[in-house]
Amino acid sequence: MLNRCNWACVDCGRVAYGREMHADHVVPIREGGERYDVANGEARCVACHGRKTRQEQNATAQSPS
Repeated sequence: MLNRCNWACVDCGRVAYGREMHADHVVPIREGGERYDVANGEARCVACHGRKTRQEQNATAQSPS
């Protein structure tokens, strides 16, 4: 999946390799996203992945149960 994206972050465009680039699930696994479906994956650098994850966690915490 990272090769498909040319190791470029979908958010900021940064190109990085190894631990600096993450394969991120578009739809999180805990919300029903498919773990191994490449269509459910995007490349994100460490910083953008962390930002997206925090936003998702904040949204989950604020939504009514």
